[in-house]
Amino acid sequence: MSLRFLLGHGNCDLQASAVDEAVAFKQAHPQGKVFFLVPNYNKFVQEQELLQGLKRRQKTPGFSTIDIQVFSFYRLAWYFLQQTGQLTENTISETGSLMILRQVLGELAEDLVVFKSEIQKAGFVRQLLDFYQELTGGNLSPADLLTNQDFTTLTGPETAKWQDEQAKLAEVAKILTAYQKALNDRDLQVEDPLAVLVNFLQGNLDQDLVAPPDLSETLFIAYGFEELYAQEVQLLQVLLSKADLTMALLLDRQYTTAPPSSLDLFHATGKIFYQLTQAAQQANATIAVLPAAKDCTEYPHLVELERFWRLTQNQGQYRPQLSLQDWVHLWKAVTPEEEIRQITAEIKRLLSHDPKLRLKDIQVVTNDLETYGELIPHLFQQAELPFYIDQKATMDQHPLVEFLRTLLDLPRYHYRLENILQLLKSELFLPKSYLEAAAGQRQQALNQFRRDVDLTENLALKQNFQGYYWLAEQDWPVVRFDFENALQLETGQLPERSNRLRRAFRDQVGTFITELTKAKTGRAACVLLYQFLLDAGVADNLLYWRDDAVKMGQLENARNHEQTWSSLMALMDEYVDIYGEEAFDFELFQEVFSAGLENTAYGKIPATIDQIQINQLTLSRPRQCKVTFAIGLNETNFPQTPGNPSLLTDEERSRLNQVLPEEKFIKEGAGEQNARSPLIAYKLFLSATEQLYLSYAANYDTQQNIQISPYLRRFQTWLKLPLEDRGLLTPGGHAGQYLASYRSAIGQLNNLYRQCEQENLLIPHVWQRVEQALQESPVAEIAKRAFAGRSHQNLPLAMDPNLAQEVYGQDIYASVSRLESFYECEYRYFAAYGLRLKERELYGMDTLMTGSLFHDSLDRFLKAVSALGQDLTALSEERRQSVIEELLQALFTEPQYQVLQSSARMEYLRYRLEKTIKKMTWTLQEQGKRTKMRPVQTEVLFGQIAGKEGIPGLELPMKNGGKLHVRGKIDRVDALELADEAWLAVVDYKSGDKQFNLMEAYYGLAMQLLTYLDVALRDADKLIGTKEAHPAGAYYLRIHDPIQNPEEWLKQRPLDKYKLKGFYAKNGQLYPALDTTLQEKEASQLYPITKDAKGIVKPVAQNKNFYSEDEIHLMQDYNRLKMQQAADTIVTGEIALNPYLSPSGKRACSFCPFRSLCTFDVMLQENDYHRLRAQDKENLLKEMEEALKDE
Repeated sequence: MSLRFLLGHGNCDLQASAVDEAVAFKQAHPQGKVFFLVPNYNKFVQEQELLQGLKRRQKTPGFSTIDIQVFSFYRLAWYFLQQTGQLTENTISETGSLMILRQVLGELAEDLVVFKSEIQKAGFVRQLLDFYQELTGGNLSPADLLTNQDFTTLTGPETAKWQDEQAKLAEVAKILTAYQKALNDRDLQVEDPLAVLVNFLQGNLDQDLVAPPDLSETLFIAYGFEELYAQEVQLLQVLLSKADLTMALLLDRQYTTAPPSSLDLFHATGKIFYQLTQAAQQANATIAVLPAAKDCTEYPHLVELERFWRLTQNQGQYRPQLSLQDWVHLWKAVTPEEEIRQITAEIKRLLSHDPKLRLKDIQVVTNDLETYGELIPHLFQQAELPFYIDQKATMDQHPLVEFLRTLLDLPRYHYRLENILQLLKSELFLPKSYLEAAAGQRQQALNQFRRDVDLTENLALKQNFQGYYWLAEQDWPVVRFDFENALQLETGQLPERSNRLRRAFRDQVGTFITELTKAKTGRAACVLLYQFLLDAGVADNLLYWRDDAVKMGQLENARNHEQTWSSLMALMDEYVDIYGEEAFDFELFQEVFSAGLENTAYGKIPATIDQIQINQLTLSRPRQCKVTFAIGLNETNFPQTPGNPSLLTDEERSRLNQVLPEEKFIKEGAGEQNARSPLIAYKLFLSATEQLYLSYAANYDTQQNIQISPYLRRFQTWLKLPLEDRGLLTPGGHAGQYLASYRSAIGQLNNLYRQCEQENLLIPHVWQRVEQALQESPVAEIAKRAFAGRSHQNLPLAMDPNLAQEVYGQDIYASVSRLESFYECEYRYFAAYGLRLKERELYGMDTLMTGSLFHDSLDRFLKAVSALGQDLTALSEERRQSVIEELLQALFTEPQYQVLQSSARMEYLRYRLEKTIKKMTWTLQEQGKRTKMRPVQTEVLFGQIAGKEGIPGLELPMKNGGKLHVRGKIDRVDALELADEAWLAVVDYKSGDKQFNLMEAYYGLAMQLLTYLDVALRDADKLIGTKEAHPAGAYYLRIHDPIQNPEEWLKQRPLDKYKLKGFYAKNGQLYPALDTTLQEKEASQLYPITKDAKGIVKPVAQNKNFYSEDEIHLMQDYNRLKMQQAADTIVTGEIALNPYLSPSGKRACSFCPFRSLCTFDVMLQENDYHRLRAQDKENLLKEMEEALKDE
């Protein structure tokens, strides 16, 4: 038997020579057989091409290949062993193998030292399995890792390092030996089929049923290999001893005495030549090198390109003989997206210029499918280019996999709301009760289920219904409260619908989880899971999805649903086989079924129709197609930097190979991968017979100024090829570079219009014609809508006055804060009170609820003290504490505040709030001891709120004949009598540090204090029984429990943190009454006043918020004018997008919930802030006076 080599460089037609060899052999041996052996990764394509070559070569009408077949190594093993019974029918998937290996690690846990901390990590188990498979391919057993190399000659650190490696390999051997035993115990295939085939062909199998075949008239032709595993080398040696073997290698010369250098272009294939030559010599086989395959001279540019790369890589003398500018194109794009977009346009141009060019004649290759894999489908579909991506998709994102992961996470995280909602929204679980209610009509049941899920989600988020709440027998208590208007709202059907969904979840999902955690064995748990998937409608829903996908022509999606379900059933079978009779371990069960399908790949049917091929760059072959686009060729991806995710380091691999016999070896590390990079590039450059495009993107994500591949730089240096800058579309750009289809032209045209508008240019004539063509194209409606955006301005449209009156009414009923929001931004007012939009309510204490709690508690406290018939200042500490504790105990039981009892965190928040309220009662008492001002009314309602009628408040006429009814609630009214005259002040409680700002009052942003004081003075007779009262001021009192430093307590000034801030009456007789405890040269702890050395009380110099009575009345009049102006504007329907911006940088947009709706952008010409002007007090008062005169 003989070993024959068929050699040829990239421009030789090795395939044709291999076919000639097969035909010649069949002519010499009519009864003989020919087997082509090809790599498994492209067996389908190679088989097609080889058989087509044979058909062309035989030139016969009837073509039969019964004696000429194309196999991969493993397919060859099956071919010869199928009748021997040596291939067990008990096979196991990769997931099953991982389960067994994980079980083995658990049994060996106590014996491991090196990997003791790794055994629970899924990544480590994966590494072990990959390494075991690598050992099998390397013709190794776990025992071969226990090398006994003498390391006594080593010294120091080298000795310790070698000992560590030996310990590591010993543990790996122990684990994998136990794994092999576990496979044997389960009667699973342990010995690799190639090893079985070797023994069978050598007659070493212990069986007499089938004799080894006679291969004396058989030719094996190995074609397309660049790397061989030890087991494959051994099989080739056996075939060489039994039959004729021809190796067709991409190689320019023979390597008989030594393997090629790692820098040699053909290092990989030269190693194969050397390996097999040495093996043939040892077996005394005949070795022959056939005449070199013929050059493909029909492609002169390929001849030149091949010479260029081979000579420059192997340090040869290269001189250009042919310019390649018409065949090879170097592109630099701005971004990967623009790179793909321009490639689609170029493909369309090529197809239009060459009627013979087919889609399948074009391929796009890349080393970076992570980046380009998401861009290609979108942009190719937009360009209307059919394509096929040769990439395996995994099941990790399939809804069934997500469903299982979420389902088994429920008990782990104790029914976390996030997991519950994710499971419900998968729509794989459709409760029986919904189907029964819809009389079996699935779509009707699904629609009702979706509505209930949405409602329940809102409720659960607001009330924090998770964990126990979903499993309890009693229904959820549903409470809705409007804290702005202090009104409990109707719940409607919300309790019924949300509890219907909750009960369905409890009865099916909750019951299943409870039963699962009580399962005794793995088999029982698996039965429960399978039955649940049927009862919950998961199987039926997947079937429905599949049928729906088929109807829509989405055959791949339909097949994916089937494959995922089938894979789950196979996983269940394997789990029962492995863990069925063992005690049930929930954590293991969860890990298997949560992660077991994540890495399972969908089966794909190789492309046979006319489509553009999207391939991995490493799979490129000479003369593979007519046109190749290689993308993403930057300095990082081409050549790729090899990684090593293996269990062994590169150094450990190299050392292990040194001590193993020649017939046994494992893969080398990064160095060997680097040595193959020039050959991969070589095959890529020769892959296209007509046009080769090599491109990269200079920017991606956060990476800027990415550099070109050094391989492409060699093209620039030696071949003087220009790097074409394929930039973004500009008015002066060539239209052909950017037009791929009508659909893609829409975005390009809009982009161009935007540029021309900014640069004051006319649209080029060619693009005007494109726009005309689009308006008559199948996408005319889409284009019309897209083009409408050119004249779009981000401005709201005004409502018709009649519509505005329907929305708001002829009369306007508004609170002060609502009118303030109008001046913050008119669009915000429209969204909140015209459209009545609201943010989704979330669990917790928001500002409205907190404010309501503070107001309620202090109001009830002051009223309770008043009911006792005592002055607050006269209460003892014990009595004050008992009063407030009794009130808070009752207050926290009310429905609107029950959220404070829903969790440990809320209990703590309740404690903090309670502490703050008690501190405020102390503050009120201490403040009362220092001032003659006394609370006379609390929570004074004016206008009409939630059906409750208060004092009249403000009713202001409007231009449309209606009235503006201003409503609100004054937290506290204080009064004192001075020289037989009444003085009134209002106090507003705030949880933040709020101060009165005259500029904000001028712009309508601070109406509250002015309005409250205005109402109190107008209705003084109802509040204090006196028609005439003087304004003492309007103040904010901050409700908080500050952390005070010791110095403040030492100075005995704890009330400084609770000063009343606002505006104050400028009256020298009033000041002493405001703080009766002031000493000389002392500042008040209540108001911004001080007593000088002469005993005169006066305002502190820094405070500008003291106003005369006339000035206060002026501000109140102006405040009413601003209210009227707001109401008049609202009912006209005018809506301005005008958020305010203060000189300090404060802006309305900072906490606006409607930003995603208005899309305000100050960078747009039509959008700008309403910028407030900073002015001094005198000018502001003067402008207020002038504004009133103008009215």
